[in-house]
Amino acid sequence: MAKARIGRDAVTWRRRRALGLGGRTKRVPLPRRPKPEGRALKPRAWMLVGVLAIGVTVFLIAARLIGNPVTGLTQLIDEARATFAFTPAVADSSSPLVPRPAGREADLVTAPSLLGIQRALAQERAAAAGVTLRVDEVFSDVAPAGLVLSQAPPQGAALARGDAVAVTISAGRAAVSVPSVVGLPAAQARPALEGRGLQTVELLEFSPDVAGGIVLRQEPLAGSVVDRRSLVAITISRGIEAVSVPVATGRTEDDARRAIELAGLSVGTVMYRESGGVPNGMVETQAPVAGATAPKGSPVNLTIVRVGEVAVPALVGLSLAAAERELQDYRLVVGAMSRVPAPGETAERVIGQEPGPEAKVPRGFGLRLLIAIPGPTPTPTPADQAPAAG
Repeated sequence: MAKARIGRDAVTWRRRRALGLGGRTKRVPLPRRPKPEGRALKPRAWMLVGVLAIGVTVFLIAARLIGNPVTGLTQLIDEARATFAFTPAVADSSSPLVPRPAGREADLVTAPSLLGIQRALAQERAAAAGVTLRVDEVFSDVAPAGLVLSQAPPQGAALARGDAVAVTISAGRAAVSVPSVVGLPAAQARPALEGRGLQTVELLEFSPDVAGGIVLRQEPLAGSVVDRRSLVAITISRGIEAVSVPVATGRTEDDARRAIELAGLSVGTVMYRESGGVPNGMVETQAPVAGATAPKGSPVNLTIVRVGEVAVPALVGLSLAAAERELQDYRLVVGAMSRVPAPGETAERVIGQEPGPEAKVPRGFGLRLLIAIPGPTPTPTPADQAPAAG
């Protein structure tokens, strides 16, 4: 066998040499097959996947059929149908891209232009266009009543005949009746006015008769009809104005009177004493005391030391007897008296005095009085009775 193989190789070698191929045989490599991009599963792997899928399906079916085989199978079939059923999309018929039957083209209309016109004209345009109006009114401080402020859908929109166009129409300025707040506390008056859309302006004023915080006046008056958001001025009482009592003690009577009046108070009862702890003519005590708070206009009573002097009382208008008694109380006397007949007088009456009231005189000083006495009634003369020349 070996010899036969050697013989065949020798013959082959000679043939190849005769053809010029050389003594050695070269191996030519075969082209390689392209490898697939993904790694393909082997048949055994595919078989394993199929077996697992079948097992899972059988397990699910068995779990459904354990309770009630027929009911479970029916539910499973229904679920499968619902899962894989095809539901066609419902198109919006209002969209202009949705095809419509040829017969409905005649039912489409165009929304008219309604902005900025009066309500009556808007209704006419809507009727002419084949649509209706859905109206909503709002108050407006700038737009006159009846003017269309907005519309939806806008002009040019496609509508079905008979559809509604929503419009907002101005109701004009809101008119309200001013409520009565006089006599109410300010805390109640403000909400009463603001609740009707009104604005308030508050003024403060002292009042000797009305407690603080109560409304004294209002403007406009109650019942007036005004625009909403109008101003209502209310005057609120601050109560009685209180002032500080000035210092009067240690001052002369004239200085004390001026200080009291400048503070907004009045001079009350003035008592004179012949002795005291202050020099003659000075105010010894006062009530209320200095620094106290008192209502404006209230009196301040004074006690003044007046040694040997008194203030002349007012006697005019008194009868002669009453005047004499008044002078005795002040330790004064009637020094001189003049009587003047006065028609119509029925008794003697003081019509003049000297010195006048509040004059300072020594005790026992005699005053001069002018007394009116009853006089005869004048008799008319013939000249008075003669008719005037015409």
